[in-house]
Amino acid sequence: MALSDGLAAYWKFDEGTGTSVADATGNGYDLSFTGAGIGWSAGIINSDARVTAAGSYALSSANQSIGAGSVSISGWIKTTQASNMTIFSFGGSSAYFALGITSSGFLQATYNSTLVTATSQLSIKDGNWHSVAVTYPGSGGGIGSVELFVDGSPLSVSINGSGATSNFSASPFYLSHFLASSATFIGDTDEFGVWSRVLTSDEIAALHNGGA
Repeated sequence: MALSDGLAAYWKFDEGTGTSVADATGNGYDLSFTGAGIGWSAGIINSDARVTAAGSYALSSANQSIGAGSVSISGWIKTTQASNMTIFSFGGSSAYFALGITSSGFLQATYNSTLVTATSQLSIKDGNWHSVAVTYPGSGGGIGSVELFVDGSPLSVSINGSGATSNFSASPFYLSHFLASSATFIGDTDEFGVWSRVLTSDEIAALHNGGA
């Protein structure tokens, strides 16, 4: 299976100027910058998006329609910020999914208030580039099947919550933002993609090796 299979949206952040980021898949999920604290910097490949102030983020021009289906998210981040932050999210207050980082620098996924937190990684708030990824098999698999990856390697996780399943609410994709929260990701993001299927560990390793 090719990495392009099931690819719902992909942002290269290669524009380097302006306030919009093209969805490279052509599916129409172009991102728009919101707030004065988001702009451009040098990325892992060409340019990237850099957020320097809370309340600044990017959102897609179209709503996602993942529903209760499978999803994978992968991208590159760089930060030194010591706080709970949201890297990428979608959904609404009743059904949502988010990928973030804890104040200790551990990767974390949030699914309808259930937390899946990495327990086997070094802190990634070290100012270096790291690839991050999460996979979720949809309502049939449950929250216990969520997997987290840093730098192409799977992580041991702890789960806090019941993980009740439901359709994700229609909403834009958000970069560096979570619903009405102030948990803005302060740092750099690059080469982010969303798939409507579960990526294999080999595919996630390939995505890491492509940017390392």
